[in-house]
Amino acid sequence: MDIKEYFDKNQINEILSFKQDFAVTNLGIGERGFFASLFDGQTIILTSDFVSANTLRLQLESLGKVAKVVSGGYDSPIFVYSQDLSQIKNLLRCVCEFKNKTVDILIVVANALFQKLPKELKSTQFEIGKNYEFSYLSKLLSNYGYRKVDMVGSEGEYSIRGDIVDIFNLGDQMPTRLSFFDDQLEEIYNFSFEELNKKQNLEEFVLFPCTLFFDTDQDALFENIKNVDTQNVVNKSKLAEVKEQVVQEVIRQPNNLKLAWNFVFEQTQCFLQTLDCDRVIFNEPQTLIQTINLVDSSNKNTLFNLYENGLVGKIHLNFFANKNDVLKTAGQKIAFENLMGTPLFEPKQIFDFRTFPSKKYVFDYNALVSDLNLLRNANDIILFAGDQSTKTNLSNYLIGRGISLSDQNAKSFDKHTIKITEDYLYQSVLVDGYPLLVATSDLVKKSKSAAKKGKASLFLPKVGDFVVHNFHGIGKCKEIRRIKIGNIERDYFVIEYQKGDILYLPTEQTDSLSAYVGGEENPTLNKLGGLEFAKLKAKAKAGIKELAFDLLKLYSERSQIKGFKFAEDDSIQQAFEDCFEYEETPDQLCAINDIKSDMTSGKIMDRLVCGDVGFGKTEVAFRAIFKAILSGKQVALLCPTTILAEQHYKNAKKRFADFMVNVKVINRLVPKNVQNQIVKEVAEGKVDLLIGTHRLLSNDITFKDLGLLVLDEEQRFGVEAKEKLKNLKNDISVLTLSATPIPRTLHMSLTGIRDISLIETAPKNRLPVQSFVCEYDENVIKDACMKEINRGGQVFIVYNRVETIYDFASKIQALLPDIKIGIAHGQMSAKTLEDAVLKLYNGEFQILIATSLIENGIDIPQANTLIVVDSDKLGLSSLYQLKGRIGRSNILAYAYFMYKPDKILTEDALKRLQAISEFSSMGSGFKIALRDLEIRGAGSVLGSKQHGHIEKIGYDLYSKMLDDTIKELEGKQKQEQKEVKIDIKLNSFVPQEYIFEENERIRVYNDISGLLDTSQAKNYLQKLEQTYGDVPNEVDNLCKIAVIKNLAQQNNVARVIINEQTARLYIYKDENILCPHLHEKLEECKQDFVLKFESLPIIELVNTQANINAKVEKIIELLS
Repeated sequence: MDIKEYFDKNQINEILSFKQDFAVTNLGIGERGFFASLFDGQTIILTSDFVSANTLRLQLESLGKVAKVVSGGYDSPIFVYSQDLSQIKNLLRCVCEFKNKTVDILIVVANALFQKLPKELKSTQFEIGKNYEFSYLSKLLSNYGYRKVDMVGSEGEYSIRGDIVDIFNLGDQMPTRLSFFDDQLEEIYNFSFEELNKKQNLEEFVLFPCTLFFDTDQDALFENIKNVDTQNVVNKSKLAEVKEQVVQEVIRQPNNLKLAWNFVFEQTQCFLQTLDCDRVIFNEPQTLIQTINLVDSSNKNTLFNLYENGLVGKIHLNFFANKNDVLKTAGQKIAFENLMGTPLFEPKQIFDFRTFPSKKYVFDYNALVSDLNLLRNANDIILFAGDQSTKTNLSNYLIGRGISLSDQNAKSFDKHTIKITEDYLYQSVLVDGYPLLVATSDLVKKSKSAAKKGKASLFLPKVGDFVVHNFHGIGKCKEIRRIKIGNIERDYFVIEYQKGDILYLPTEQTDSLSAYVGGEENPTLNKLGGLEFAKLKAKAKAGIKELAFDLLKLYSERSQIKGFKFAEDDSIQQAFEDCFEYEETPDQLCAINDIKSDMTSGKIMDRLVCGDVGFGKTEVAFRAIFKAILSGKQVALLCPTTILAEQHYKNAKKRFADFMVNVKVINRLVPKNVQNQIVKEVAEGKVDLLIGTHRLLSNDITFKDLGLLVLDEEQRFGVEAKEKLKNLKNDISVLTLSATPIPRTLHMSLTGIRDISLIETAPKNRLPVQSFVCEYDENVIKDACMKEINRGGQVFIVYNRVETIYDFASKIQALLPDIKIGIAHGQMSAKTLEDAVLKLYNGEFQILIATSLIENGIDIPQANTLIVVDSDKLGLSSLYQLKGRIGRSNILAYAYFMYKPDKILTEDALKRLQAISEFSSMGSGFKIALRDLEIRGAGSVLGSKQHGHIEKIGYDLYSKMLDDTIKELEGKQKQEQKEVKIDIKLNSFVPQEYIFEENERIRVYNDISGLLDTSQAKNYLQKLEQTYGDVPNEVDNLCKIAVIKNLAQQNNVARVIINEQTARLYIYKDENILCPHLHEKLEECKQDFVLKFESLPIIELVNTQANINAKVEKIIELLS
């Protein structure tokens, strides 16, 4: 969208034609983005904080500009062993893209201005047809900081195999392959190892550097290190040691020259000095200058402390740019808002505008009509609907209310008219004298795409797994097979039953199939076609009624208790969410939407969020916490360990820093006098968020107005703590976070006693942990430790006996005499334990030997090997949580679960170790919890013993039957679901070339099988198109068949036949012949259909000459 097309040129020329320095005042942030978008060429905007930067970016992008935000950089010269690109990768890529002129506007947050950059920072472009010598490629990639590997898996890696060069470019979503013939570049395309058939061909490829060491000569580097000034250094020997470490590290890893960046300065410039642009805009200059001074002071303190401790030399005091230089720039300077009191520049002119405050019309279109009638007398008005459908609906509404609209196809128009466009605008621009631009978010309720994730998706079947069919029972899914009958191809699940009998289940019936979760590892297969499974279901239903009565009583009691109704989202909540630095996963969005729905409903929330370590549960919780605080409530976040509480506190302080939230932490590390002050402030309502361990449950802590309790890793709390929790959470909303909930909690969630949200989506570049179960062997321990240490990592060894942990540590020290080893256990004093953890963080230990207290809260990306001694004595949840301590970066991690040689393991212990080895893929925490449920049982929930039934029919079918029984007891009529046979002569399947990954295809089959009508089918096809591209005819056909199947079930249809000769519905025998709905529809369509009677009632289409698609549409019309 070119916003200039909506304006009279004379209106904007006054500003655009002014080439000297000037200021613009009285603008909101939406108007600032608008004025910045008017300029041609390249612009840099300087702003004080990330929130305003991100808001500007979203506004500029909605106005058709390519805008990027740069924030941060390295925060210290001491990162000798850092392999982490996260601090600088966004900065490097954005700067290079701006230099390449592929970015229109670069928005720079104040803290990034202090990062020095190489003078010659640049990218390199590769084009098809040009020649490139492989020696040149290797040297270029090495100089750019890329690591050579056998197979690329994460950013900053490359591999060369024959005529193929694979590069995982900095900031890309997937690697790029360069294919050569001799030295000539023949082909460029993106690819992924999971979906080799899905690739995007490219005409060119731009390689971005992934290091601040740019074309640095190694010999010159060593000379620089040798010449570092050691005068006036307090600890000369320490500096000498650091210098030697850097030299050795660079020798060992020549490609990793960034390790020694703190010794090289003469080739760098201030951030702005490396960039050429047409103008620099200073957003809110007074705030910007204040922030610059604060950052400069913080930087100086950091460097001075390092210098005083002998960790850096005098030269390092210049690591950051000088505050007097960071704002120096050539070219035109523009200020958004007043320059008074700042030394930036003297404006030659000040443009002063009058703006109107924006309004939310989402729920009050009457106010919109009123304002349009008022404002149109002096202003043109443009409403940005965001899409064609909203534009049409809004146009019809306004015309119906007497509002005349301008020609919908015209880009320009006469004065004082109203126009609606399908374009999207992030924030309103309301400047008097200019056309008033009303943003999409002020007209339409914002919603991020997140498919609702029901319990059915938790039990998706997989090839090779035991499965449960609603009518035929337990079988084993052998494969998904495409079968061609005549000219028609369809996909079928091939399911094996007792005595080798096979069921071919059409994929449109996937919703009748679920993964088996019960008490048996190898359940007995049912007999296909017999009455055995029907009898098992009848017996289970009789037992389920007991639980259903108790649940109804619980629901009745719960419905009598009214909870607090939290406020709906507002602009502050939206700003908080917009400044989240990562893109939310679909599962996160589902969980967030579920929680918000609970909180604003007026009921007392009791929801479990289940997701692996590092999958984003904390951000989900933070959004709920912020909503509660904005509604005037206090929040308590309860953690099982001091370490985890400290970690949450640091994360919360950072996340809420710009939103005036008062966060406190209370645990044994907090001094007594400080604890007393916190307790007082909590009682007075001055603390918004209190984070703590069991100390938070003490009798002396009283909240003034507690609205939300967040419970992290509830499986770690003992019986006494849980009893106190029951008293605490009687009438407040509760959000429970867990990677592996205890069986009782999971059972309560799956049976509806508690609500559940599941986060299964792994973060980008995360690799699954490689797991091994083996006998205790000191040689294995030694080899595993040395392998990790030699690649610059750290090791956790879990030894869960405090009385002998020091003896064990002595044995490991004897095995590895040159390795630094630390010890941590729960009986240490608070100070000693804290020191041990901090030393691990700082890299002073290469191995930490600890009890299972490390299960929660220690997050160290460099620790990527775990060894658990006597692992058979730990629970499955603990094993999985321990495994979650490693593999939290993009480096492959290894876990060794050991047991005593020749020990005979108990059956449960063997199952636990088999499970931890089996479930090695990302997002397995929920499956681990389900397996734990199988091994340990659900316990006695509400006094009913149900586990035997679960073993026989599986958990998913058990839960469905429980839901049906409850509805039945409530007097809600629910039609019995009978099997429908479908015979429609249309190709119907999801092609492998459309969705390559098998499990994802199964998920799509499951989604399609649940489509209830044509409206749902249309929406789902649109979603598929947005995700995977143009929808094949076979998928469209599959959706139609699924709709017919579901409509047929609702209308008591036994069989559907549609082919070239006929279109027939066979009806189950019933005393009324036809159900009321079908009887009514047949009356409406009697000219198209005829009712016949054979062995079953038959409805047949009269026009047998119509093509199959037309017949399908007629049948859908009849059944709908």
